[in-house]
Amino acid sequence: MKKADVFIAHAWRIHDEWQFLVDLLDSIPDLTWRNFSVPWHDPALRSSTDQGLRLIEEIYVSQIVSVDFCVVILDLLRSKSNARWLHKAIETAKAHGVPISAVYFDPQCVSYADPLGLSEPLRGGVEEVTNLIDQYGKEAAFRYL
Repeated sequence: MKKADVFIAHAWRIHDEWQFLVDLLDSIPDLTWRNFSVPWHDPALRSSTDQGLRLIEEIYVSQIVSVDFCVVILDLLRSKSNARWLHKAIETAKAHGVPISAVYFDPQCVSYADPLGLSEPLRGGVEEVTNLIDQYGKEAAFRYL
């Protein structure tokens, strides 16, 4: 059995692509994983204020720094409002030596990888995601609950 702590880059809300990837990871046999990317946001924190934005960014960073790898869903870059948080995830992962992989579901989104410095994006399929787990996951002595 493999275990993995994973951050799936997001923009503070659940997207269909994000949910699909979570469901895909849940379906992989002999994998126990922790989702560090659960979009969490305290509505009392407002990104329109300096303090609120700083606190939100700190929460986002804290979700990334201790994972085994980070996944960036290129399809989310179709919306400019998502770009800020996806760029922050990439910047944070790189700064902390967290491996980053880009995945896509719509082939038209592959081109978003190059400007971000993310080489060889993967199609978001079972085989490709299982290969990420094989590459970055660790042997598990127990199953996460």
